[in-house]
Amino acid sequence: MTDSCGRTIDCNTVYTIDNVGPVIDLCPADATVECYSDLVARITADSLALSTGGVTTACGVSYVVTRSALPAFDNCPNNYTITWTITDSCGRTIDCNTVYTISNVGPVIDVCPADATVECYSDLVARITADSLALSAGGVTAACGVSYVVTRSALPAFDNCPNIYTITWTVTDSCGRLINCNTVYTIDNAGPVIDLCPANATVECYSDLVARITADSLALSAGGVTAACGVSYVVTRSALPAFDNCPNVYTITWTVTDSCGRTIDCNTVYTIDNVGPVIDVCPADVTVECYSDLVARITADSLALSAGGVTAACGVSYVVTRSALPAFDNCPNNYTITWTITDSCGRTIDCNTVYTIDNVGPVIDLCPADATVECYSDLLARITADSLTLSAGGVTTACGVNYVVTRSALPAFDNCPNNYTITWTVTDSCGRTIDCNTVYTIDNVGPVIDLCPADATVECYSDLVARITADSLALSSGGVTTACGVSYVVTRSALPAL
Repeated sequence: MTDSCGRTIDCNTVYTIDNVGPVIDLCPADATVECYSDLVARITADSLALSTGGVTTACGVSYVVTRSALPAFDNCPNNYTITWTITDSCGRTIDCNTVYTISNVGPVIDVCPADATVECYSDLVARITADSLALSAGGVTAACGVSYVVTRSALPAFDNCPNIYTITWTVTDSCGRLINCNTVYTIDNAGPVIDLCPANATVECYSDLVARITADSLALSAGGVTAACGVSYVVTRSALPAFDNCPNVYTITWTVTDSCGRTIDCNTVYTIDNVGPVIDVCPADVTVECYSDLVARITADSLALSAGGVTAACGVSYVVTRSALPAFDNCPNNYTITWTITDSCGRTIDCNTVYTIDNVGPVIDLCPADATVECYSDLLARITADSLTLSAGGVTTACGVNYVVTRSALPAFDNCPNNYTITWTVTDSCGRTIDCNTVYTIDNVGPVIDLCPADATVECYSDLVARITADSLALSSGGVTTACGVSYVVTRSALPAL
């Protein structure tokens, strides 16, 4: 209050305006849409509807409608909550929430790449690449234009061998949803083909056989095989025959095996053909003196023939054999030795050598000397001694040929003087003989009367006869000496008449 004096006084009264803040009559309803663009459109429409009449305010207080921020652009299914805020001019607020859902289907593969059969791995890769491009470029339907990528299972490892591979195609959209389909790719091609099997061949030696087989193997490996798609292959063969230079026929089986395990075979016949042993020079005929010389010469000829007198194809080994040695005999004779060359292939060739043993018969070095002896017993003893001497060393024979000494027959027993010729014959074991003669003489004295009966005088004729008879007996029994015990008889002249 102010009086006229200009003086004032105050008092206060408080007046209050009191009313409720804004009320949301109806919060926008939850909604499900397909795409982000539909979400934006619906939120925009709900915002307009709420701003134009979905709020009650006391006293007509003005207000504004705001909302939480829009989600980032994303067509993937999701739930978004939009918070609506009503703020009146008094600064009072009220909120409500609306849940917006984006819901749509994942990608759809319109047509899965068709199954296919190709020849080579390179064709497989090209076909899979083309199918991948086609599927990526337009073979998929995606809701709301959701982006997607096409992936596939890994390519199989490089391999041109026939096989079946399943490729799984996976379409994954930007929402992480995926769909699969499978395509079966088949690699199919023919196995190796031998363009030309190594030709049959005839060679001389085993070394030639090995060289030819080696060359044929290299040629076949280097370019004699056609393989689909450049599939690698190896050429193998049946085992080499055992070392043998003998004529024979061998079949080598060539096997081409590609890296796929497919095989093809062909056969080549290899023949070893060569001549048997040849005797360059057969041991020459020869004459020797003794059997030991014969054996030595045959041994030397055998060694010479074994060491280098034979030509054998391909160095084929051989052995030299001969017919049996003759039985031991130093007697002159002819022997034919047949030499046989047998190579390790069993082929033989023969030649003959004539060996002659030629030597002289026995020679009596000294014929027993003529001799004179007294008695027949001395004759026998001397002949016996001469025989032993001649047998023991009085004869020379070639090669130590055995011999026997024989003689003509002994004379009949007789101590009487006489001449006897003994013929000595030396006969060697070859039947050759030589003779010589020795004259043996028995020479001795006649009988000697040691003491003639003494003269005697007797009385009667009968005494005479008796004395003469006694003297005769005495003389006959011991009164005579004879050489060599030659027997004797004592006779007397006639008795006188009575």
